[in-house]
Amino acid sequence: MILRALRRGGAQSRTALGRVTGLSPAAVSGITSAMLEEGLLVQADAQIEAAKGRGRPQVKLSLNPLHGSVVAVMIAVNRIRLKLIDYAGEERAESQVDVAALELQRGDFIRTIGDAVFTLLEESPLPAGPLSRIEISVQGITDGAGAKILWSPVLRAREIDLGRRFSRRFGVPVSVMNDCAAMTEALQWIDPPRYRERFAAVLIGYGVGMGLFIDGAPFVGLRDSAVEFGHMNHVPEGALCRCGRRGCVEAYAADYAIWRRARGLDAAKLVAPPPAEEMARIEELARAGDERARAAYREAGCAIGFGLGRLFALIGPVPVAFTGSGTRAIDLLEEGLRDGFEQSLVEDLRGELVFETLGDEATLVFKGLAMAALNRLDTEDVAALQVST
Repeated sequence: MILRALRRGGAQSRTALGRVTGLSPAAVSGITSAMLEEGLLVQADAQIEAAKGRGRPQVKLSLNPLHGSVVAVMIAVNRIRLKLIDYAGEERAESQVDVAALELQRGDFIRTIGDAVFTLLEESPLPAGPLSRIEISVQGITDGAGAKILWSPVLRAREIDLGRRFSRRFGVPVSVMNDCAAMTEALQWIDPPRYRERFAAVLIGYGVGMGLFIDGAPFVGLRDSAVEFGHMNHVPEGALCRCGRRGCVEAYAADYAIWRRARGLDAAKLVAPPPAEEMARIEELARAGDERARAAYREAGCAIGFGLGRLFALIGPVPVAFTGSGTRAIDLLEEGLRDGFEQSLVEDLRGELVFETLGDEATLVFKGLAMAALNRLDTEDVAALQVST
């Protein structure tokens, strides 16, 4: 509780920590003394507060940024982005590698990421403490154990065991998760009143995906680490999806699907992902009244709405956060989205569809990767303290 309170609220006095956590003064004193001794905490320099203007100033405690560090890796379309984050949650370095991953064999792809991590650590301009964990996100399917990329639309290879390879190379635990699962980790830290126990994060853009929080924890399946919302069937034997099946939600709602429909192309054939300027042009046409472009966005919204309706039928209404490049066109999607949602459920089961759009997914993904890694470190540190005492 102490570490979590400091991660949320920054440097605080022991008195403040007692108020936030509900722990007694004796318990706070004992726990923080042990954490100071083990190097988890430090006394915040020149940061003192007077207790309501009376008595001795109280020294604030903060997380020790040099206690350890984590590397967050985001595997995206044609690029790999990395950030080095210290134990206090502050970014120390970042880098990017442009790479056509769809052209790389498994071994070359693994070496590319590994070398990028090594370079980030070697060339960091600021100290960040010893490397403690590596957290990796990717669009696609990752295994429930958090070690492998099973399939991704941005990669050529399948069944990539990054967890085992990188644990051996760097000597630290390594976890792999779906990018939407990382977003849910971020949301419950960024806006806990809204995103706490049950909520969904939906990515729309290059692909369609979902992360889901149920009963205060990320949903993890037996096989994969997120909800394969984009590959739920929407229309049996419908439009062709990148996964090779027909009728998926993504085959109607991803950028390539909207572009294919707006251009009047054959839905039974795949098309290359359109560049951003092409999608901007389709948006302009739709807002100007072009019937085919408007129909494409309506169909996309309808597919998402039907998918959310099926989700609500299973778990009940939850707040939804939309993110990704596709949110630029939420005004074009919303009518179809709400119509699809209403058609998918009888009124007594429907509940209210409450959502907001958050735009850029990269910020959420990196925040989620960092917090997932640091939370795991906190759990390990607390367990070590309990053993030592």
